[in-house]
Amino acid sequence: MSLLRESTAQGIKAEKKEVKNRINDIKKRFPSNKKFKDALQHSKLTIKDLEAEIEKDIIIEKLFKREVEDKIVVSDEEIKAHYENNTQKYKELEQVKLRHIMVRFEKNPPIPPLSKGDVGGLNDGKGEFEKEGQGTEVKKTRNKEEAKVMAEGLLERIKKGEDFATLAYEYSDDPYKVKGGDFGYIHRGRMVPEIEALAFGMKTGEIMGPLETEQGFYIIKIEDRKPERQLSFDEVRDRIKNELEEKKKKERIEEWLKTMREKAKIEYLQPVGP
Repeated sequence: MSLLRESTAQGIKAEKKEVKNRINDIKKRFPSNKKFKDALQHSKLTIKDLEAEIEKDIIIEKLFKREVEDKIVVSDEEIKAHYENNTQKYKELEQVKLRHIMVRFEKNPPIPPLSKGDVGGLNDGKGEFEKEGQGTEVKKTRNKEEAKVMAEGLLERIKKGEDFATLAYEYSDDPYKVKGGDFGYIHRGRMVPEIEALAFGMKTGEIMGPLETEQGFYIIKIEDRKPERQLSFDEVRDRIKNELEEKKKKERIEEWLKTMREKAKIEYLQPVGP
């Protein structure tokens, strides 16, 4: 039995106002009524065709709501029991709030192509050649040793009192430079292993580095820590309710479709004619 035939058997209909509202919602997506009509023509549809398709959609949506969504009920007792039986699942892991500077390097940097004549020396440690002639600027890729020297220099400046965030913004090669290197709170399993091992062993306020990784050298500062804690029932009640509803919805869909298939088989086997 098709979904439309099942809907008809249950007396489900789409009101003209419902169809009209859907059409109006679609029209709003177009800058003008002409653009809307052009889109219909391009799709080889008339307005009547579109109305018929929308009517079918509304009818099937109503059938789905009646047969699936309206039959799903999750009680407070179920939610509470699920929480008590799965407390380990609802824990907030230990977190650290870190700020970092990353100085990138390449293992086998290419030889930079030089423009006219000789080019000036490296500028302020950023790994670039100075501008030459008519605005020409030639970049130089940092090798590991250059990156390490630069990172050590930045760490020394921080230790002497320069602002970490300002130096991160000016010199870091990481996208978080725009936030002064602020990486926010993060828990285990979300960072590069070398950084995670160092960060979770540091104290609040401590600064360490340079730490070598595949990407470059890191200078890390721990700004705050949050210990692991058990989330209360009230904190996760809505989350558990949604989880249980989704589980029941999947089960109900499978059950309903199985029933529909069985109906289709029975109808197929019915004798035809007198």
